[in-house]
Amino acid sequence: MELPSKDKSQLETVVLHPNGGSALIVGNKRFVVSRDILKVTSDYFKTLFDPSKFKEGRDRNIDILLHEDDPEAMEIMLSILHYRHQESYNQLSPEMLLKVAQHCDKYLCTERMQPRAFRWMQHISEDESIQYYENLSKVAHLFKSVDCLIAISTVAIRSLPPHFGAANTEDEIDGLLFPFHEGSSYRIEIDMEIKNRRAEIGQLLESTTTILRNTSSQQLVAPDVYKYNSG
Repeated sequence: MELPSKDKSQLETVVLHPNGGSALIVGNKRFVVSRDILKVTSDYFKTLFDPSKFKEGRDRNIDILLHEDDPEAMEIMLSILHYRHQESYNQLSPEMLLKVAQHCDKYLCTERMQPRAFRWMQHISEDESIQYYENLSKVAHLFKSVDCLIAISTVAIRSLPPHFGAANTEDEIDGLLFPFHEGSSYRIEIDMEIKNRRAEIGQLLESTTTILRNTSSQQLVAPDVYKYNSG
């Protein structure tokens, strides 16, 4: 969709490629992009820029309006795909990381973004909120990383409040540790691997919950949990 020139002047232009002819409009931002880079890194844009299928593929100087996307998350995703890394991208909040993961899933570029995503999920804080671990678990699912999911779940189990196991149903606990079950729109392909390891994580959760229930110490030291070795 071509925008009137007066509307373009009100947008913040972010040049991601000096020779980019096309631009993506997201919210109040206009991203000047390389069609060639996006065709290689994203199956979505590979199809969109196919001249035999869409007008966007035939007109190399078109501005494309993208609906329902987050400008900040799109800037992070597009910048990394164009090798324009910024220092601020090194540490993202779980909320922003989840938005980036969802945009990568939407535009079919999770595989290309996996190396960066794995670095984002390397350091998992303890004693955070349940929402913190739930967001990270969803990110691990979207990037199809079993090892990251196991690491996040392990730290989450150690950090759950003492009443969590007793106050929540098995389905609610599963929702935290294993979001996006079969039939989800995210096309996760790791269900079998998760089922193979579910019993192991369940035993860890049960033993940790038992310890929390049976102690009244305010300075409880949780048992060391091994680092999962996928080999």
